[in-house]
Amino acid sequence: MKMRKELLKINDLNYIHSQEGKLENISLFILAGECVGFLGLSYSGKDLLVKLLSGNTQREFSNHIHIAGSDKTYQQDKFEKNIYKICPANYLIGDWTVAEYLCLVESKKSRLYLRKTELENEAEMYLKQLNLQIQVTKKLKQLSEIEKRIVDFAKACYRGAKIVIIEDEFEGMSYDEIRMFAQIIHRLVKERIGVIVNSHSNFVLTTLSDKYIIFNEGRIVKKCKNTNNDSEDELNQFLHEGQIEEETEKSFCFKKQSESNDLWYCVKNLELIEGETVEINLKKGEIITIVSHNKVQKDKIFKALSGREKIGNILYIINGKTYSKIDYSKLSEERIVSVKVLGSLDEMFQRMSVEENLLLPSLKKISAFDYIGFSKRIRDIFMSEMKQDTTQKGLGIKELKINELVELTLARWYIFNPKVIVLLEPFGLCDINGVAIVRKYLKKFSSKGTAVIVIAARTEYMEDISDRIIDMNF
Repeated sequence: MKMRKELLKINDLNYIHSQEGKLENISLFILAGECVGFLGLSYSGKDLLVKLLSGNTQREFSNHIHIAGSDKTYQQDKFEKNIYKICPANYLIGDWTVAEYLCLVESKKSRLYLRKTELENEAEMYLKQLNLQIQVTKKLKQLSEIEKRIVDFAKACYRGAKIVIIEDEFEGMSYDEIRMFAQIIHRLVKERIGVIVNSHSNFVLTTLSDKYIIFNEGRIVKKCKNTNNDSEDELNQFLHEGQIEEETEKSFCFKKQSESNDLWYCVKNLELIEGETVEINLKKGEIITIVSHNKVQKDKIFKALSGREKIGNILYIINGKTYSKIDYSKLSEERIVSVKVLGSLDEMFQRMSVEENLLLPSLKKISAFDYIGFSKRIRDIFMSEMKQDTTQKGLGIKELKINELVELTLARWYIFNPKVIVLLEPFGLCDINGVAIVRKYLKKFSSKGTAVIVIAARTEYMEDISDRIIDMNF
């Protein structure tokens, strides 16, 4: 049996970053043809290690990190040559053709820009060698989401990368397309490339990875094969280690609301990209997941439902009244709210404290006296739930971590007690711990009577808590 080549080896790596955490005694190796999933909560060390491997540090790691069997000291140029990262930011130059994106990677190749035919021929021959059927004259913006990732992986092969880091949630791709991408990369990596998968999506991790390396508090705590026998619940339980338990439906008195006739919100004449129109009705306490693989379509649906943009001949029916034109502020007055990027600082008032952010949306419902009396108490309760030190006075928003921002954003709207909350890809910035937080709050909203709309590319994490799933992929 032929021994597979060791492409990445790390020995007793220690590193401390003031904001991103630490790495303690990290040792691992990745062989040619392996796809290894990094698992762990935020600040567990996995993201920090990926950052170091991506070359985003000035520090040298002599005798700690070796690529392709090299015993040389960590060097920036060696990492840039041998490690390639696949992430959505790679496709921002949408006007490049596939040939330009694939072949214009080194200064000595830049002369090919003036010889378009030669560039296209070279790209076409290389894709043919990889048995990939993609038109090299197409622009990146004309490619489907899966085609973009395939071209990006082909680029890593073309550059001779030894390690490919996939840091992507695969937004806009269906489950079948992710499975297809997994089959393609497993065919391409054979005997020449090792892959690190660093994604917050359980589906992406389990589909792409052959084995897992699990991080906790800066250390590697477990290495195991992906045998498809380990259930998602078992992995979650191991990762959480008692830090958070997703509350059960019973504890929230959560129940399906399909029997209710209380119509909270109705949107008519919502025109999709294909020109067809749909009608969306929400009942009290109902959770609806709207699925679309098309990013433009998802954004359009979100803007329409949240009132952030007037689209076509859309009609809004609220409390029995019909509106042909309505904006975000009017919907907020009607207690219909939305969150575009859950966990982002953009959703918060950054110069205000935690308690001010929690209560600000509800100021019209409480007096100034109540605000003064309740603000500290609510903040202390909230920070206690997040296991923070409540003795920190005036804790600023920028001091919170991503999962804490996710919980704070949801908590402020929960206090506001909306009729409807609209969320666009709410799990996009979440690790497994964050996923549990979001699911917990969706159930809390529903049990309180709030109608919840989740707009996403996939039904991951939503199948078991949705009353309805509306598939726009027709």
